[in-house]
Amino acid sequence: MKTPRALPACTPANSLTENDLKIGDQQGLLTSFTIMETPEGYYIVAAMHGKNWYVVTRRMRHQPRMYQNLHRLSESLREQF
Repeated sequence: MKTPRALPACTPANSLTENDLKIGDQQGLLTSFTIMETPEGYYIVAAMHGKNWYVVTRRMRHQPRMYQNLHRLSESLREQF
């Protein structure tokens, strides 16, 4: 198992919305995504253009979109992809 690298803080400069993620996938730019776990829940970090991007909501660009459990996160991914 790989040891996770330290990620920079989530900011508007390194975040994208779920819609941006979907467009990136349709254009073939999405190379991978990682599900990260914290005590508060789970969030997604997507890799595009050789850079890691936090998946956020339009209203909260400074904080990753959090999922309380893996089932909801999985359902969200199925709906989008």
